[in-house]
Amino acid sequence: MCGIAGIVRFDGRPIDPRRLEAMLRQVRHRGPDGEAILSCGRAALAHARLSIIDHVGGAQPMSAAATDRFGPVTVVFNGMIYNHRALRGELEVRGHRFSSDHSDTEVLLHGYRQWGHELPTKLDGFFAFAIWDEREQALLAARDRMGKKPLYFCRGDNEISFASLIAALVAGSAGASPVKISHDALRTYLRLGYTFEQSLIDGIEEIPAAHRLMIDSRGVSRLESYWSPPAWESSSGDDHAPTFHEMLSDAVSRRLEADVPLGCFLSGGIDSSVVAAMAQQELKARGGESLQTFSVRMPELEYDESAYAQITADHIGTRHIVVETAPRADFMST
Repeated sequence: MCGIAGIVRFDGRPIDPRRLEAMLRQVRHRGPDGEAILSCGRAALAHARLSIIDHVGGAQPMSAAATDRFGPVTVVFNGMIYNHRALRGELEVRGHRFSSDHSDTEVLLHGYRQWGHELPTKLDGFFAFAIWDEREQALLAARDRMGKKPLYFCRGDNEISFASLIAALVAGSAGASPVKISHDALRTYLRLGYTFEQSLIDGIEEIPAAHRLMIDSRGVSRLESYWSPPAWESSSGDDHAPTFHEMLSDAVSRRLEADVPLGCFLSGGIDSSVVAAMAQQELKARGGESLQTFSVRMPELEYDESAYAQITADHIGTRHIVVETAPRADFMST
C-alpha cells in the first residue's frame, strides 16, 4: 500500500508546494518507507512508499529522462503489477532500456511510452497510478479492473488534482472552497451502506474501477472505461471446479512475489483458509520458508474464530501468530 497525490495547472501559475506537503501528510500512513514531492513544471506529484519490490530501484516519484524517441515522463503508483517481468522483457525487445533491476514501477514508464493510453489494458495487477507526460503536457491516471486501489480527483479553477484519499484532496485545496457533503451520496450510503463510486464530498469524484482519466494540455479531461468483465455462462458447479482451482492457484501464486517477508491473514473461515493453504503449498514447492499467518483473538466468544484459525494453521503447517485484542478502556467508558 502506497499513497499518491498530485496537482496539474493549466494557466501557467506555479503550484504552491505547501499544498503538496498538506496532501502528502494525509497519505503518509500508507507509505512509511519513503516519501518525496517532485515538481514537473505545470504538474507536481507526491508519493509515500511502502516498499515491497526493488527497495533500491523503486523510489517514487519515478522519472524517465528524454531520449531521441520520447520525452520525459514521471509516474506515481500505488499497487503491484504481477506481469511486470513479462512486460519488461517485451519492452526490452522493443528497444526500451531500464535503469532498475526489477521495479514494476519503471515498467509503467516504458509501458506508457510504448502503448500510451492503452497501457492499463496490458497490466495484470491491482493499481492506481498517474503518469505526467512532459512533452505532451498531459496526464494519464488509471485504476485497476476491480477497483482495489482507490483514486479520487477534483476539477478546480484551471487545475485538476488527484489523490489516493479524499482527505488529501481536501487538505490540498488550501481552503479554496468550503467542504460540502454530497447529499445524494449520503442518502445512498444510509440506504445501502455503500456510496457506489460516489464521493461523500461535493466536487470530488472517484475514478471508477477499470477506468482511465486522460487530461490534455488544455485541461480538457476524458474519463472512460478500458475493460468490462466477460459474460458469465451458467452451468453446473462441477463443470467449473477444475478451472476455478487452476485460476485460484494461479492468482495466489502471482501474489507471492516480494522482497520482504510475506504474511497472510487467517480468520479460520473457508476463503482465507483456502488462500493460506495454496500459498503455503506454493512457497514450500519453491523451497522457501513456511508462510507466516496471523489471526486476531476477540474477547467475545461469539465473534472469536482464532481457534479455527489455529486448527487450520496446524493442519497446513504455517508459522502462526495470534494477536490478542480488547476494547479500549476509554472507549468503553464513554
